[in-house]
Amino acid sequence: MTVARTPLLSVKDLTKHFGGKHSLLGKPRPIIPAVDAFSLDIHAGETVGLVGESGCGKTTAGRTILRLLEPTSGSVHFRSRTYAEARGPERADVVAADSNELRLLRRDMQIIFQDPYSALNPRLTLASNVGEPLRANKMGNRGERRERVAELLERVGLAPEMMDRYPHEFSGGQRQRAVIARALTLDPSFVVADEAVSALDVSIQAQVLNILLDLQASRNLAFLFIAHDLAVVKYVSHRVAVMYLGRVVELSPTDELFADPRHPYTEALMSAVPPPHRRKRPPRITLAGDVPNPAAPPSGCHFRTRCRYAKDRCVSESPALREIRPGHLAACHYAEKLTLRPASVR
Repeated sequence: MTVARTPLLSVKDLTKHFGGKHSLLGKPRPIIPAVDAFSLDIHAGETVGLVGESGCGKTTAGRTILRLLEPTSGSVHFRSRTYAEARGPERADVVAADSNELRLLRRDMQIIFQDPYSALNPRLTLASNVGEPLRANKMGNRGERRERVAELLERVGLAPEMMDRYPHEFSGGQRQRAVIARALTLDPSFVVADEAVSALDVSIQAQVLNILLDLQASRNLAFLFIAHDLAVVKYVSHRVAVMYLGRVVELSPTDELFADPRHPYTEALMSAVPPPHRRKRPPRITLAGDVPNPAAPPSGCHFRTRCRYAKDRCVSESPALREIRPGHLAACHYAEKLTLRPASVR
């Protein structure tokens, strides 16, 4: 697949803080930087995987990009077809957009939520759930909307005859397919897939992933694919970004990242994945200590308190995310010098 050179989505120094100000009792609340200076470009037809342990800020980053959460600072520029047709400029500033502009942008930017059970309204039929974006945007009449829903359900492997059933009548895999169909109702060009297959059985995971890849190939869709399963990320992603404590610590083409990680956190993350052959399993890298409090992170490198390669420089100087080879970025002072273990993920 050929990836366009001009980014479809360009995120620069995106930051999202929670807390702050005062509680009901008048005590100051700490500021928690859930996403800290997050920068990423995604091209049309590209999938960028976003990985990291629970609580590192992956979901918050995805939702802040779409402005489901209001960013604290930073910029998000997006090349939207619907916005360009209505307003003229090809690149829209998502952060500065007003409510009318945001409505236009959201036709082109969608999300597949993590939990298919809570993502669908239990009081609405499948046709109403999947067709809701069409109704909200006043697109087509009732018959045309039903026809569009039937087409989408068939595309994701659900029989159109199911559209008058309610969510409780479906299995988890079928609900996830319905959530995918709803995300594609308005024919977006960018989709945030937030743990889109994590709740599914392995056999159903493969089916759903293949549906996403087929849709990407036919519609030139771009994905930000948020996941914990590194094998899944390797299968679907062109590039992978690794997050730790709200920051991207490594970004690389997928094959290169798994063959030659350049950040100690990436090495430790990949060592936790069981290898295909049990007898060949190398010793697992166990990180020392706990994840630091994001409201009071360590000085210098935020990962230094758990890093087995940390030196004095790591205490006083925060490493910048820099390019260590073409297309491969890492936020480590010693990225070029360390000998790190490659992943065993196939």
